[in-house]
Amino acid sequence: MKFQRRVALHGGHEGFSLVELLVALVICALVSAAVGAMVPPSRAAFEQTPAALELQQRGRSAIDAVAQAVRSAGITDLVPPMVLSVPDPSGERFTQLLAIARTLHAAEGRLDADQHGSSGDLLLSESVCPAVNDVCGFRRGASVVIADGLGRFDLFTVIETNRDLNSISTSVAFSEPYPAGSLVIEVDAYTFRLDTQPDGSATLVRETVAGAVQPIVDHVADLSFLASGGQLEVNLTVHPADAVETGRVRGRAFRAGVFPRNVP
Repeated sequence: MKFQRRVALHGGHEGFSLVELLVALVICALVSAAVGAMVPPSRAAFEQTPAALELQQRGRSAIDAVAQAVRSAGITDLVPPMVLSVPDPSGERFTQLLAIARTLHAAEGRLDADQHGSSGDLLLSESVCPAVNDVCGFRRGASVVIADGLGRFDLFTVIETNRDLNSISTSVAFSEPYPAGSLVIEVDAYTFRLDTQPDGSATLVRETVAGAVQPIVDHVADLSFLASGGQLEVNLTVHPADAVETGRVRGRAFRAGVFPRNVP
């Protein structure tokens, strides 16, 4: 009897009832459903954060590259620090920017005589040359600006120097010869513009006087410049790297106002 009583008492505490199991299963299902509903938004946010940071970094890199050139632009009152060209469809903004700045320890001179023809060599006055052994400090491959003091100027690359004549040869033919007294000075000059790529995207590039194209930031659109109130306003939109492939455009727009520091 004692053995039977123990079995009965023990049997009253064995396992769970069907109702208890159903309640537990319902609770587990609700918890799983709640956790499952939270996973996609969390995953999407996790995936979007690196993409947003990448857009931010590329956009700031593009703005900084242009801003650095603009802040350094400026030589004398004979040469404009910036030249805007290629108007956008609105006609109010421009899509190309040329920034001109004096190089560090720039070579400099003035024409000693009128240029013979629009493609003739430039004879420099030795009396106004810096104290250097070569042709007023100019070297082959240097980027140079020449200005007549009446508003006309041109950019070119030095293709040859002649110490005996104290002259330099230009890489381009000008629209007309430059007169004696024209300023000739070594510069850093860059044109910022968009360059279309084979996949249809556009890259912000920096082009030198010699025509070398230097990529800065890929997948840039809607680049425009506006000169207003002594500053240059830069507007651009950066797209994700997969925007062309997926067709999803989730670009981010950037705008910055930059003041040239070396304007006379």
